Amino acid sequence: MAPAGQLVFDITQPPSFAAEDFVVGECNAEARDLAGSLVWPTPIGVILGEAGSGKSHLAHMFAARFGKALWFEGDALAPTTGEAIVLDGLERLVGGDEDAIFHTLEAARAAQVPVLVTSRQAPEALGIQRPDTVSRLRAGIRASLGSPDDALFRAIAVKQFSDRQLLVDPSVADYLLQRMERSYTNLAKLIALIDERSLAAGRSITKPLAGEVLAAYELS
Repeated sequence: MAPAGQLVFDITQPPSFAAEDFVVGECNAEARDLAGSLVWPTPIGVILGEAGSGKSHLAHMFAARFGKALWFEGDALAPTTGEAIVLDGLERLVGGDEDAIFHTLEAARAAQVPVLVTSRQAPEALGIQRPDTVSRLRAGIRASLGSPDDALFRAIAVKQFSDRQLLVDPSVADYLLQRMERSYTNLAKLIALIDERSLAAGRSITKPLAGEVLAAYELS
C-alpha cells in the first residue's frame, strides 16, 4: 500500500509473549488456566483456537514455567524429568514425520513430563495416520479459545499496535471493530496494513487513515 517509489522497511518487533501481556477474557480464561497449571501426572493438554487467537502466546507462557522446555519441530524429542514439551501448531506438524510425534509423546510419558499441544483443529480432524497418536491426543485435557467479546477484541487490537511500538488512541481500535469482519486473522492483517500505510504516508494513525485502509482491504 506504499506509494510508488516509497520504501517501507519491516522493522516490526516480535510480539510480547510475557504472561502479563496475555489479554484475558471470558472466551480464553480456560485456555490460559490450562497453560498455567498443566503438570504431570496430567500428560497432555490441548489448546484449540483459530489463527491469531493466542495459542503461541499460551505455549510460551507454559514453557516459561519450566526451567527447560523442549519445542517439537519435527524430530523426536527425548525429555528428562523436570522438563516439558511444546507442540505449537499441530496442524503444520502433521505433514511431517508422524512417527516422531508418537515417539515424542511416548518419551514424555516415560519421563513423566507434561506436553502442551496447540492446534487450529481438533487432533482427530487433522488426518493423523497413526491411531495410537490420535488416541493419546484425544485423551488430553482440552481448552478452546473462543470468539472474543468487544472489550477483549479491543484490548487485543491495542496490544497488537503496542507490539509494533505504536501508541494509538483506543478509539481507532473501536472504529475498526465496529466495521471489520470479526476475526483474529483480519485484525492482525489490518493492523499490519495500517502500520505500513502510516509509515509510507508519514501520517499518524487516526480513524480516517484506518478507514482508508479498511476500505482498500475490503475491496481487495
